[in-house]
Amino acid sequence: MTLTATPASYAGGVLALAPPTRSWRRVAARYGGLVPVAVAAALTLPFLQRSPLWADEADSASAALRPLGALLRLLRHQDAPLAAYYLLLHGWLRLVGTSAWSIRLPSTLALLAAVALTTRLGWRLAGPRGGLVGGGLLATNPFVLSFGTDARPYAFAVLAAAATGLLLAGAPDRPGRRRRLAYAGCAVLGVLAHLFFVLLLPAHLLGLLLARRPVRPWLLPVGAAVLLTSPLLLLSAGQTAEVSYLHTPGPLSLPGWFQAMAGGKAWLSVPAAIVLLLAWRSGRLRDQPGLALWLLVPGPLLLLVSLVHPLYLNRYVVESAPALSLLVALALVRSRNTRLATVVALSLLIGSAFTSATLQAAPFRYEDLQAAADTVLDGAHPQDGTVLLPAGVRTAVGFYAGRVDPGAPRPTDLLAAPGRTEDALGNFGGGVLPPDQATARVLGSRVVWLVTYANASSRRGATAAAVLATLARCYRP
Repeated sequence: MTLTATPASYAGGVLALAPPTRSWRRVAARYGGLVPVAVAAALTLPFLQRSPLWADEADSASAALRPLGALLRLLRHQDAPLAAYYLLLHGWLRLVGTSAWSIRLPSTLALLAAVALTTRLGWRLAGPRGGLVGGGLLATNPFVLSFGTDARPYAFAVLAAAATGLLLAGAPDRPGRRRRLAYAGCAVLGVLAHLFFVLLLPAHLLGLLLARRPVRPWLLPVGAAVLLTSPLLLLSAGQTAEVSYLHTPGPLSLPGWFQAMAGGKAWLSVPAAIVLLLAWRSGRLRDQPGLALWLLVPGPLLLLVSLVHPLYLNRYVVESAPALSLLVALALVRSRNTRLATVVALSLLIGSAFTSATLQAAPFRYEDLQAAADTVLDGAHPQDGTVLLPAGVRTAVGFYAGRVDPGAPRPTDLLAAPGRTEDALGNFGGGVLPPDQATARVLGSRVVWLVTYANASSRRGATAAAVLATLARCYRP
């Protein structure tokens, strides 16, 4: 032990005793919270250019790269819930360029911030071990990490959820104006990042009520957040075509939701479920109704709504993932069998990290539209024709085709309606010719290159059905 005198420790002639400045305990207390952030960075930053943009990411790039007027025209017709993200990306790409790395980097930064706040929240609820395990489980969660390398706004929703959770957890019974303003701001950002973040707000109020904490101070911030985002909520209610492909949830949707929040794999979700059940039974988590509702309200509530009007996808409620990570962490940290809890925590962390690294290193996520564009450009002649189905495929193929010798002659896009571009119509893919004109153009081409999805969505619409029937009847693959 060394004797140190500092302005903070010396007063009235009393000399304080302090441990060595470089003590590993002090270092761990000060910098240990950065470990989960470093792990998340290692599992995201090296992979930002590993895979090509998939269809939804190509939509993000297409929207962000349009002139501002054309972007606003798009938002009046579709994707209004993503307006804030598209506008953010619009300004960002004009500063840093349009590579896959720069398009995805904002999501990565949002995810790293979410991991840092989740670690801080776990630290506050259960000390350093709670912070490291809770933050580590989120930092290695394969489902969550996929959005850290995804040019979509879901990582921002996770960040807003972690921020609002931290503000609530550390609030005194009479929170000050600054804290309530910060909560309202984070809630607004959460809804702007993803519409269904609004489902988390009633969970917050109910959690305060069950914890016997004052609810009244938070009614105004929650009401203000809903009021400020109500124009977006109303506008989005009239734009449901983008989710018309969703189906009514089945009996496996609920366990599928939990598996997604735990990482998307059974070898991660089953141990997590066992840990939570045992901890809840023993009473180790009953003092955390807020965390439980953070996890249990958004997903099941959206599944319930989807029985009437299908709206559910696992990624639409990804903001609940930090709650599951923290609940598992608290259950393990509070376990009486310390050795077994340590083994389970390390197993989950290592398994999650290995799964995440494997998935991040995959050559493509959903569809390899870059390879499709390259195949057509390498093999097609200018006199050939292309059929891109559905029309949104044109957005992705156009993004990659425009990066390869933009002045070179291209095969003719047989279904594109002249003058009805994406910017003019305010959509993705532009206009499509009616069935009779489209089939006539197809039959006028000796060689046709077909780029489509192997699912029912690519066959929707009269033009798609007519063209595919013509290709099957009159052409040889």
